[in-house]
Amino acid sequence: MEFFYIDYMNGNKKERNIGFVRVEREKISIGLRGVPVQAGKECEVIAEFGDKKVGLGRIFIKNGYGAAQFEWPKDMLLSQENRFFGCNRLYISLYGNRYGICTMRMQEKEDTCPVTVKASDISAVSPLVVSAPDKWHQLMATYKQVHIVDEAETLFIYPKDIIILNSKYHDLSGNSFVLHSYYNYRQMLLFRYMIESKYVYYLGVPGINTDRDKKIAKMFGFDAFEKSGTDGYGYYLKEVEI
Repeated sequence: MEFFYIDYMNGNKKERNIGFVRVEREKISIGLRGVPVQAGKECEVIAEFGDKKVGLGRIFIKNGYGAAQFEWPKDMLLSQENRFFGCNRLYISLYGNRYGICTMRMQEKEDTCPVTVKASDISAVSPLVVSAPDKWHQLMATYKQVHIVDEAETLFIYPKDIIILNSKYHDLSGNSFVLHSYYNYRQMLLFRYMIESKYVYYLGVPGINTDRDKKIAKMFGFDAFEKSGTDGYGYYLKEVEI
């Protein structure tokens, strides 16, 4: 079972959270709140499977709230074991150019500029150096290097790159907190700190340092925060191994 957020979009601009999605192997449950009255009494739910869009059904709305449960279309599933991972996104039509969107499986976009890192801070990708002395230096030769804080070496990665971590962390590629943060900011980082003469590694996802976000981050195992820039922006951190 996985939980995901639904963002309320005005064109290409995200305005707020409008609900959640609970995904299971056989079915999907959707809960909506704060639906604008202009959306009427029902909203259509559309699932995106690669290049195909499939209507799942409709959610009935009352006083801004709605809930519904749908089965996954059997002809669009990747496998019997991991059914919902065939779905990239859910769209919930509202009115005009307003809609809800829930991203569950990312399709990476290399040309999107990170929100808290200047383009000039990112070095060019070097070719893979097979003879690097250890795994970290091999990763440094493969991934973009970013300067965030003086205390850490930092690499720019994507959700698909979580496989470079120790295998016990591979399920983070489907972690809803990680995917929601990446969808909002198009950024994910791998930090290496020297702490008490020992290298310690952290997966970092962008966010804002508020009490509410800290509680959510901690629920998903991201219990540290590295400030970057102004206005409370920075990175929620989870200790990992490579």
